[in-house]
Amino acid sequence: MWVSTRRERLAELFDAHAMVGGTGRGRRHRTGQINRALVVLLVAEFQGFCRDLHSEACTAFARAVSGSDDDVFRVVIGALTAKRKLDTGNPNQATLQDDFRRLNLDLRAELARSHAFNMGRWLKLGQVLDFRNAIAHSDPRRLPARTGDAYDVQLNQVRSWMWAMHMLANQMDTVVSLHVAGLLSGERP
Repeated sequence: MWVSTRRERLAELFDAHAMVGGTGRGRRHRTGQINRALVVLLVAEFQGFCRDLHSEACTAFARAVSGSDDDVFRVVIGALTAKRKLDTGNPNQATLQDDFRRLNLDLRAELARSHAFNMGRWLKLGQVLDFRNAIAHSDPRRLPARTGDAYDVQLNQVRSWMWAMHMLANQMDTVVSLHVAGLLSGERP
């Protein structure tokens, strides 16, 4: 999910950035809006990934506990996804914790256990969300004090956030699938 379609969409904007600003060394001019668009799209794609991951985990669980009874499946899947925060809010730490806790998963703790760098990635998620929210809501007060253009973000920062989201997505996929497999005493979904 993350590696194919979602990263391909981001690659289109990176390609547009290269077309406008070139690929050589030095500061780019007239690429600021593309950088901002990359931030917004990065968060949107990460949120979509998280929602899809949650849906797949809930579906695997609901199918396992309902067997072939479609009515039971609908009840279980409905209970696991009703008022899911990922459907309406940012994929921030609180949202992810709340939604994955429905599967009895402490996502933050499991991510911390699975790889030493995940807490740093978790923090980068917060940074990119702050920046995305400032851009999307046209509210620079959401950002730390800055000089110059409050929304100025460089391509290298966007790339750093993207790499962190890529690694976090991979780690989340592993942690969630192992957790669901443990719940079901079976193979990873």
